[in-house]
Amino acid sequence: MRKINVEVVVDNPTYFETGTLITFIDTKTATTQGIIDFKGDLGESCVRYYSNNTFINVGLGDTTIDMTNEVKFLKGVKSAIKSAEELERDEVYIFCGNDSYLLDIVSLNAQLALYKWDKYKTKKDDDYIGVTKLIFIIKSESEFAKSIVERNQIVAESVFFARDLQNDNASVVTPYYLARESMELEFRPKFRTQTIHNGAIKEGGLGLLYAVGQDSVNKPYLIIMEYNGAPEDPKISAIVGKGITYDSGGLSLKPSDSMLDMRMDMSGASAVLGFMKYVAETQPKKNFIAVIPAAHNSIGSNSYMVGDVLTAYDGTTVEVRNTDAEGRLVLADALAYLVKNYQPTEIIDLATLTGAVVSALGDTMSALVSNSPKLVKKIYEAGEVCHERVWELPLRDEHRDAMKSDIADLRNMSKIGRNAGSITAGAFLENFVDDIPWCHIDIAGTAMNDKDGGTGYGVQLLIETLL
Repeated sequence: MRKINVEVVVDNPTYFETGTLITFIDTKTATTQGIIDFKGDLGESCVRYYSNNTFINVGLGDTTIDMTNEVKFLKGVKSAIKSAEELERDEVYIFCGNDSYLLDIVSLNAQLALYKWDKYKTKKDDDYIGVTKLIFIIKSESEFAKSIVERNQIVAESVFFARDLQNDNASVVTPYYLARESMELEFRPKFRTQTIHNGAIKEGGLGLLYAVGQDSVNKPYLIIMEYNGAPEDPKISAIVGKGITYDSGGLSLKPSDSMLDMRMDMSGASAVLGFMKYVAETQPKKNFIAVIPAAHNSIGSNSYMVGDVLTAYDGTTVEVRNTDAEGRLVLADALAYLVKNYQPTEIIDLATLTGAVVSALGDTMSALVSNSPKLVKKIYEAGEVCHERVWELPLRDEHRDAMKSDIADLRNMSKIGRNAGSITAGAFLENFVDDIPWCHIDIAGTAMNDKDGGTGYGVQLLIETLL
């Protein structure tokens, strides 16, 4: 995981004797200063040289930066950071004055813009490794400002951790690997971690999870992480992350092109682990339980079969109509296990579950399916704040009926095929949460992109929603 050093300093002219400084300029100031080819428009950026300094200007436009326009502004911040790296700068100063809102969004997104995945690159053009230090300049001494930057450093590191898990080889990030990462938290205050492996999964009645992972040499795990930060509080927020560390589709084999990014089918799990890493670092006065059903959906002589009827942890029987609809199977067992053994106050699950969500919402927002309008509202508002946006899809009886089987209680593919696929997948999962407020987030479109690979989507959303 890449480590970015951050520092907060009070404005001092000696900082500008030499170095690279990012400044934020509105349209009026840009006009007054007469900066050539720079109008200060929102999100605009340019590089200028004065004496021994490199100034990278980012436009503020002619209005106050707020939630309605900060996405466009932050594109300018990202562009400025990329310019500094193109110039092979090691340290970058960023002037934020006394604007705590500006400091908050810039100190986080400047760090996020520095993420790189180059573990397997052996040929480098030179020895430059990128910007390694960000110095945020404020007008006057402020412990509050320092706390903002320190918090955002932990957020960025948690997101980087999730991205690294997503981007690494499926032969590296196996179910065991995820279990091992979770066990690292066992040594942190207020944490308790346990794992259930392979034969114990079968003996414990987790028939869906076992079936999905039974053929692979990388046997399945159920990972349970508990954080007890408020022993006197009966409320427990639960999060569940799909941990399919590679998805071949099983006997319902995927086309070759569709397998390219299937090492990232554990992106829900990576988001959950990133969130729990943040919890371990910040030690909030809240209670959390995180569950990850981890498996490798392989293909071979011992694969589970289309037409099989499997039994879930809570006794529900499921007809397998497609072995590539495996994510909902492992999540169902995890949800049933969570409900029976822990009875949490609320449940949020995250999963790269359906291709249908990409058709519906693209790669800019995730789909919500829920039994709780209150929980939907909380997650939606959190997503608007942290730019990990969500949109609720309707869940109706027609969708629930489409998941009923003629030979078992449920089927893992709906009677209407891939139509409304994100909704019917949620309808399937709803059967395993009882009456507990629950929200399923389908992140198949937002978890990854062609340019950057894994995005770490979900870490910030969980932090903003639950903390």
